Amino acid sequence: DPSSLMNQENRNPAPGRTRTVTLAAGVMAAGGAVAMLLGPGSGTDLSAQQAWASFAAHHPGSAVNLSWFGGVQAPAYSVLSPYVMAAVGVRLTGALAAVASALLFARLLLRWRAARAGWAAGWAAVAFVADVVDGRVTFALGLAVGLAALLAVPHELGRRWRWVVPVALAAVCTCVSPVAALFLILVSLGWALCRRSVAWVAVAAALP
Repeated sequence: DPSSLMNQENRNPAPGRTRTVTLAAGVMAAGGAVAMLLGPGSGTDLSAQQAWASFAAHHPGSAVNLSWFGGVQAPAYSVLSPYVMAAVGVRLTGALAAVASALLFARLLLRWRAARAGWAAGWAAVAFVADVVDGRVTFALGLAVGLAALLAVPHELGRRWRWVVPVALAAVCTCVSPVAALFLILVSLGWALCRRSVAWVAVAAALP
């Protein structure tokens, strides 16, 4: 039951287990990311990501991409991701996002006291790498920001000002990837069933 797992968030897991699970997930994702970077570029969505990165590099601030299906409003796809990919590189952005997501998701599983968190974190690390191998870099980057927003949610006894970080990250998630933001809203609303204050994360993700 997800709600029962989330209700246990105030019980901190053993430090040794936290390090082991997080490190294992990070190493798995990093290994896959390095293999991806060393291998040939592939993936059905990779060319689209490269096209958006090129558009951002050559036409910064443009509101409409006239070379994409006869004209598409750039913010409707992503406000921030094309510029990040243009500055860092498409494949490197995906690799870093996959590793970050693996680390964040492992910590989130441990915070929620998930059963067999190690296995879940390992499988998730493989999925995050597979996502960027297929070229879905914008979604991967948004997913990393969304996971960071969830992990930044303060504990029930935390001070109110600590909500600034998860709320701000939720808004950034939408600016990076509206699709990732939809998943963030879904998870936030599910969490809000047992902690109503978490609904603010969903509200922040929906506003942009």
